This record gives sequence, structure tokens and C-alpha cells, in this order.
Amino acid sequence: MAMIEEIDLHLEAFHPNQYGLSNEEKVQLSLNRMIKHINLALDKGVSEIKFIHGKGTGVLKERVYQELRILEVKGIIDSFEPSFFNEGVVRVFLNA
Repeated sequence: MAMIEEIDLHLEAFHPNQYGLSNEEKVQLSLNRMIKHINLALDKGVSEIKFIHGKGTGVLKERVYQELRILEVKGIIDSFEPSFFNEGVVRVFLNA
């Protein structure tokens, strides 16, 4: 059984110094992390990856879903869906 990767997109999880960053820069750093991990997962032949975007105000979730729709149309990912168990997580199915 293949391991499903889980990546936290909360900025605090990977970028401790947020001083001076605008809200847009913070969101973009999280999106860049998501794209990086999708590419790494594709290279490793991983079939599914979970991204934790959280609930909060919904800004990050909205942008994550927007980016995933673009990646789906481009054929980079197969599909994506919210986690059945946690609305703060999105499951991404890769073309592995």
C-alpha cells in the first residue's frame, strides 16, 4: 500500500519568520509549497497527497482550490476533493 503524503500549508509550519510579509506574500508562499510538493510527489510516483489548508477565514482554501483547478485542467493532477473527515484538508490525486 502506497504511503499518502500530508503537507501542512500553514505558514507557521515551514516559514517561521513572517515579519514584513503581506497577506498575499504569505498565501503565495503556501501555494509555492503546494506546487513544490506536487512536483516532488509526481517524481516519486505518489498517487495521492493531502494538503492541510485549515479552516480560518477561507482565503488560503479558496486559493488552493483555484490553483488545483488550474492544475487539473492542465492535466498535471487527476482530481482533488475535500477530505471526508476534515474540511481543512484537500485530497489531491496525481497522474502517477
